[in-house]
Amino acid sequence: FKSIPYKPIEDFTHVAYIGASAPGLFVQPSLGIKTLEEYIAFAKKKQQTYGSSGVGSISHILGKAVDAKLGVESIHVPYKGSSPAIQDFRAGVLDMFYDMVVQNSQMIEDKEAVAIAIASPDRNPQLPDVPTFREQGHDIVIENWVGLSAPAGMDPAMVQTIHDTVLAVFANPEVKKRLTELGITHTAMSTDEYTSFVKNSIDVWAPLIKAAGIKE
Repeated sequence: FKSIPYKPIEDFTHVAYIGASAPGLFVQPSLGIKTLEEYIAFAKKKQQTYGSSGVGSISHILGKAVDAKLGVESIHVPYKGSSPAIQDFRAGVLDMFYDMVVQNSQMIEDKEAVAIAIASPDRNPQLPDVPTFREQGHDIVIENWVGLSAPAGMDPAMVQTIHDTVLAVFANPEVKKRLTELGITHTAMSTDEYTSFVKNSIDVWAPLIKAAGIKE
C-alpha cells in the first residue's frame, strides 16, 4: 500500500507477543538434493522455477531473499494460495516451492518432498531433522509472527493485566503442546520488548519487500 490509515508504532499499544512459525524450501526428492550447498550448485547450473502462495506472501519474499543471499536467480510463479502450488509440486510441474514447514510435515514424512532448510532461528521441535538456513551458513530468518496489540493510550495497569494473562496461558503445558503441533514457537516478552520487536520487524521487512520487487 502507498499509504495506510495508521502508524504501526504510534497508533497502538503493543501488549504481548504470541509466537511465530517459519516457512522453508522444499525440493523434489527425485533431484537428489539434501543440503543447501547442493541446492546452490544445482540452481547455478539450471535456473529454477519456484512456487509460492502468491505475490507479496511470505513464501514469495523468502524465495527472493534466498536468491539474493545464495547468489542464484529463480523464476517466481505465484499461486492463489499454498494448495495449488503443492498440487503442481506433487504433479511434477514444480521442482521446488516455499511454504510453511510444519504444515507440510506429512509430505516430508512420506518422502514426497525434501525440506532443505527452514527460515527460523532454531530448528523446529516438530521436525528436528530439518536444518535452518542459518546453521547451513546463510543468515536467513523470515517468520510469520503473531502478537496482541490494542489502541494507543490504553491504561498501563490494564495492559499489564492482559500481558500477564497471555503469558500465563502460554505457560500452560497443553497450550505449549498445541502450539508446537501447529509449528508456532512462543517466546515470552515484556510489553517493551514486544514494542521493540515490532519496530525491528519494520526495519527487517522493508528491504525484503523492496528486494522482492513488490509494488506499493
